[in-house]
Amino acid sequence: MTTSSTSDNEGRAGLEAERSALKNVGLALYKEIQDGFDRIEAEISIAGGVSSGKKRLYRPDGTYDSIMGKRDSNLRARELREAMYRPGAGTWFTAWFTVTAVGKLSTRFDYDNEPELGHFAAEAYRADFDEFPRTPENTPDWLAAILAGAPTRHDLAGRADGGGTAAR
Repeated sequence: MTTSSTSDNEGRAGLEAERSALKNVGLALYKEIQDGFDRIEAEISIAGGVSSGKKRLYRPDGTYDSIMGKRDSNLRARELREAMYRPGAGTWFTAWFTVTAVGKLSTRFDYDNEPELGHFAAEAYRADFDEFPRTPENTPDWLAAILAGAPTRHDLAGRADGGGTAAR
């Protein structure tokens, strides 16, 4: 007779939840592929309750149309992000998804870099850290600085001089 530990069962349940959530993102994006296009690519960044993204539909010749797309794929991405959280290690900030017209899904996830998309306030990163805490060794330097009170990259970019008081 074999037995499995509670952590093994929890691990399997976590992987199943992650697979299911990933499938749901893929299905939501697949539904956005229109006639004449062979794939959709989506970049989605999330921090706290804020998300930002961009989607492109590609034709077989490589040309593309940027689209707003449906909200469903962003909601499914939030669920995936939650399912991919690992205590102490955190979860991703940005994910890239490609879904082809024949249903193939490929992904890439960034757990460590401040999102390029969107304008996330420090409060969003703090809320995100509260929801998905990380150990100090798993907290990127930029996030640790923001949690300690430093402005975000987007805050600095919004200033006329890139960091100090705007010239008058």
